[in-house]
Amino acid sequence: MSNTYNGHANYETWLAHLYEIPEAIAQEYMEADKKPDLEELETFCLDWFEEYYDCHVQIATLPLLMQDMLSAAVTDIDWREVAETVKDMVVERLLKKEEIGHGN
Repeated sequence: MSNTYNGHANYETWLAHLYEIPEAIAQEYMEADKKPDLEELETFCLDWFEEYYDCHVQIATLPLLMQDMLSAAVTDIDWREVAETVKDMVVERLLKKEEIGHGN
């Protein structure tokens, strides 16, 4: 039996993909005009999500149990897998951009 969830490392990572977190990160990464580097991308993904989390989750208003559960879920996201997805998206977009630039 596989330890994956719908083809992803776990439920939390699947949720990140379901809610198009990699898509949003890829868009911001492209706007920063960065080249796809997996190590850098993993850090970029985590930093992006922490900012997103801070902006959208009013954690101080949640009961302690909910804060702990939410924090645990976030730490279970496989950021390497998310970064790999983002890298694939960035490479694909760069190739399309290059094709358009060459008139293909």
